[in-house]
Amino acid sequence: MNYNTDKTGLVANITIFDSEGREIKKLVRNELLAATGFFQWNGLREDGTKVNMGYYLFYIELFGLNGEKSAFKEKVVVGGR
Repeated sequence: MNYNTDKTGLVANITIFDSEGREIKKLVRNELLAATGFFQWNGLREDGTKVNMGYYLFYIELFGLNGEKSAFKEKVVVGGR
């Protein structure tokens, strides 16, 4: 997932949920963001097992230096061969 921000100094949390709303993985915790960059998920749960094919939700929280908070949701699909 690529990102581009117009602010510097943002801190991010990214949590991944399955289609049933269960937390699968804490991908990022309190990570300071550059102005541009990307995050990659290898399709593994917190315990290291592979997830099933299907829809997953990235819940992204951004925190600014002045205490402001933004939240975004991004749907991703895990497929297979």
